[in-house]
Amino acid sequence: MATVTITINSRNYEIACKDGQEGRIMELGKLISSKASSLGNSVHIGESLSLVMTSLILADELSEVKNSKGVVEVPVEQKMDLSVIDESLSKELSEVSNAMKGIASVIKKM
Repeated sequence: MATVTITINSRNYEIACKDGQEGRIMELGKLISSKASSLGNSVHIGESLSLVMTSLILADELSEVKNSKGVVEVPVEQKMDLSVIDESLSKELSEVSNAMKGIASVIKKM
């Protein structure tokens, strides 16, 4: 388990994540920090309310993207690992190629 420090409104937060996800967590932290900064310093509100308002902004943007592009959520268990498909397809194509070579060899002998 890894730990990443993200900074939002000049405050550091220690976030635990799976190994290898550190970069993604840091990117998301920067996005949240940017949105929190967009609220401006003109209104002095508490940290909790600031984070709630930032969450609402991000949720609204996500909702708009999903609605405008017709995005359909696919449950995690239904997602496929494309590397497995590529490996399987490569194996099948190799078998077809070998079969075609065999057929060509038979035809040459005729």
